[in-house]
Amino acid sequence: MRAIARFGNRQHGLVTTEQVLASSTRHELNHLVATGRLEPLRRGVYRCAGAPETWHQYLFSACLAAGGNAAASFRAAAALWELPDFDRDRLEITVPGRLNPRLADVVVHQTNVWGPRHTAVRHAIPTTSVARTLCDLTAVVWPWRVARLVNDAERRGIVSLRQLLRVFHDLENRGRRRSTVMRAVLADRLEGIRPGGSEREVDVAKLLLRARLPRAEQQHRIRIGRRVLRVDFAYPTLKIAIEYDGWKPHRTRLAFDADRARDNELEIRGWLVLRFTSRWTRREIVDTVRAAIASRATPQPDQLTVVRNMADTTVNCSDENGLSRQATQLAPRRTRRSA
Repeated sequence: MRAIARFGNRQHGLVTTEQVLASSTRHELNHLVATGRLEPLRRGVYRCAGAPETWHQYLFSACLAAGGNAAASFRAAAALWELPDFDRDRLEITVPGRLNPRLADVVVHQTNVWGPRHTAVRHAIPTTSVARTLCDLTAVVWPWRVARLVNDAERRGIVSLRQLLRVFHDLENRGRRRSTVMRAVLADRLEGIRPGGSEREVDVAKLLLRARLPRAEQQHRIRIGRRVLRVDFAYPTLKIAIEYDGWKPHRTRLAFDADRARDNELEIRGWLVLRFTSRWTRREIVDTVRAAIASRATPQPDQLTVVRNMADTTVNCSDENGLSRQATQLAPRRTRRSA
């Protein structure tokens, strides 16, 4: 019984017939079932007495009952990976090859594309990898939602662009809807659009790119002494910083004061800080950024220089003392002749 308990502790309170028979006889198995120490849950799967009933347990039992290399997938895998807006109420698995198990209350998918980059383990349950889960979801959720799920996964660091590309290429030639949707999502990534800190930030990145403005660097870091300040977008050569302020992260007094202090530091060091909120229209954002770029790209009056007689000497017009001093040096000297 100790060997059975060890399996149960690792498997959400579940054991299979094969695992029980590895340390017991068929007669002993029947006795454990008859005395209630093991409860049949699915064909070939038992729940240990006292183990709590959970969604994880039912999902894992479906994988065990399906046999082979079955794994949680689609919406069930999304819930395991804690992708937003997926409830833990679905039992959905994928089996490789021609396996077609019939399991009550379980949605079973079949696939011919399987392998290490397509599978993983989450909460001790075999499941599709994050990259494969995102590709699978393109068949069951709206395209705009897929883009947001990819952004969330990248933001949390549970998937990379390289992993997505590899899985996508494995599935690309299957002629499914998932290829079309994921191809569009990956196209944005290859154009340089990153998940940033929020979905609205991604929308601003796409807006600037489609307005044919110079590409702004997302999540740009500015080093000031020993500290590093990060801004949503930046044109470093022009010293233009762009921030999109959502209400939730900026509504507290502490956040408000921190934003003002950071703006002051950047302004002192010559940065132009542009701030936008949800009240700004797309046209207003584009026009404001375009005007800021034009103002920084065009020399300002205080940056103009005066060159006299093609000499190398330059005069800064904003420095009145310097102008009078250099003008005095350049003026011809008069000498008094003695009578």
